[in-house]
Amino acid sequence: MSEERYTWMGLATKVGGQLILVGGEFTDGVFVNLHNTGWRFDFHINSLRLGPGAGASGGYVIVFLFNCISPHQIDGTSVEDWGLNITVAAKWGAIAKSIAKYKLYSIVARVGANMALGMKDAEALRNVAHTARTAFDLGTAGTSPTLIALDTPAGVGLELSLVKIYGKFHLGSG
Repeated sequence: MSEERYTWMGLATKVGGQLILVGGEFTDGVFVNLHNTGWRFDFHINSLRLGPGAGASGGYVIVFLFNCISPHQIDGTSVEDWGLNITVAAKWGAIAKSIAKYKLYSIVARVGANMALGMKDAEALRNVAHTARTAFDLGTAGTSPTLIALDTPAGVGLELSLVKIYGKFHLGSG
């Protein structure tokens, strides 16, 4: 079986906020399998954020799941990560334009449109997943399922925070 059979990609919306040392983050999206784009699973991740910061923001995130036969394998598992949230409402257009120069984000934008329209360009999905797998050097990461979330430049809000994220992954809509 091919590597893409065990690779899933999701597009999700994420909203979060931070007040002094405590905050929350909520992510809802849909995974598709890169081998068979008809295999889809809704998912959500609810998280507690601890660390300094203030503000709120929302936007889109792209989520990769590698080495996974089915997202059922990680249903109910804990997710931990670090987050640096910098959202400047007034200057977001200039920031987005500079970030858009990076190839991964332009591919993500195209893939997002394809997911919404029914996966017309599955090859673009495979290319994005390969780029992420290579960037995070997951070829030598073993056989355990690995979840990676990347924020896209499409978002709004006003927030500055540096946080430790403690969440839980669940299948189904939140």
